[in-house]
Amino acid sequence: MPLKSAQIAEQSGIEKKEIDKAIKALVKEEKPHSPKFCFYDIKR
Repeated sequence: MPLKSAQIAEQSGIEKKEIDKAIKALVKEEKPHSPKFCFYDIKR
């Protein structure tokens, strides 16, 4: 299920800014799947 970075932060207990940095790095490597703007999921 795709989630926004704020939702990931809330569920993981990690600060949103840290989640945003991690997602940005993963996007550069084309690892997450983004079915719609600002939602991320694991690429399958």
